[in-house]
Amino acid sequence: GVKYAMSRLGLCSDEVRLPLVGLSDPTKALVEEGLRHAGLIN
Repeated sequence: GVKYAMSRLGLCSDEVRLPLVGLSDPTKALVEEGLRHAGLIN
């Protein structure tokens, strides 16, 4: 989730290498909700 959050904030790309894997869409939604709640994204 941290890598995805950082990519949403423009701090890095969202590309991952093994052993990391991308987030599922429901998990991405949870991360985005947290970022909105923290006032980091609109």
